[in-house]
Amino acid sequence: MPHPESHRRYSGRRVLLALLAALVLLPFVTWVTLRWVEGQVGDPPPLEWRERDEWRALPVRWTAVAEDGRVPGAGAGSWRDLDRTVERDAAAALTRAAALAARGLEPGDWRPVTAPPGRTFTLPSWAQPQADAGEPPFRSPATRDELDALAEQSVGRFYVDYLLGTWHRLQTTPATPAPPAASAPADAAYSRAFADAEAVIRLRYVDEAGAPVAGLPVGSLALTVEPSVLLVYPALVTDDRGRVHLPVPAGVYRVVAAPQPRGGRTVRYNLHHWFDFPGRVGALPTAIVESAD
Repeated sequence: MPHPESHRRYSGRRVLLALLAALVLLPFVTWVTLRWVEGQVGDPPPLEWRERDEWRALPVRWTAVAEDGRVPGAGAGSWRDLDRTVERDAAAALTRAAALAARGLEPGDWRPVTAPPGRTFTLPSWAQPQADAGEPPFRSPATRDELDALAEQSVGRFYVDYLLGTWHRLQTTPATPAPPAASAPADAAYSRAFADAEAVIRLRYVDEAGAPVAGLPVGSLALTVEPSVLLVYPALVTDDRGRVHLPVPAGVYRVVAAPQPRGGRTVRYNLHHWFDFPGRVGALPTAIVESAD
């Protein structure tokens, strides 16, 4: 018969081991679970463009970024430097591609987004819509050649491929842009873009009754990734579910110019803040398209 004292010691060791396991394993399991939820465990699988209806989109989280690039810290009233996710060479490549995208801008394609407390982002001169009439040079073969040259680089290629997809889409029906993936070259370029993108922003358009507005040329959009990188998405058109998808690098974002459809249709947006999101796909608040006057 075991001695009572040795039995108590054995029971105590079991309790101690169980307590240590709980203290070590529980935080680890929690950390792995959270990382899995945010899609950060291992290398996430590429996003398949043809399966975009199945993408799991999570609502964006509003945040704050100071003028000098700082973000709120852990303590009340504290601030810390923003963790930069876009390297300098990638930022330069993205800016070169964005300047090509801006060639497709026309007056009235977008409207500035006012950020609290009433400030608007000052677009650089290369991102200003063109005042002259006629076909925008973004559709020209010269722009395609420049995009092809940029696509040979490894940095920023997802964005360049996205712009190539838009270029091919506009060649299909330049007068009335078709929904994304309307042609085989456009579909192939979009597939490469979203497979390589670190993240995707989704924006959905519905009418005042809540029904999706499909096939609507909504205009162009500009957003900043961190305070220093400006990306331009020209000639956006909603898909059959009223959505547009924007491939982006990882980071924090702010929409600085919102798409503006033509034909007297007004859109109500909620895009006044910096934001990020967990996972790979972030869903912006739904845009409401009002009836034309």
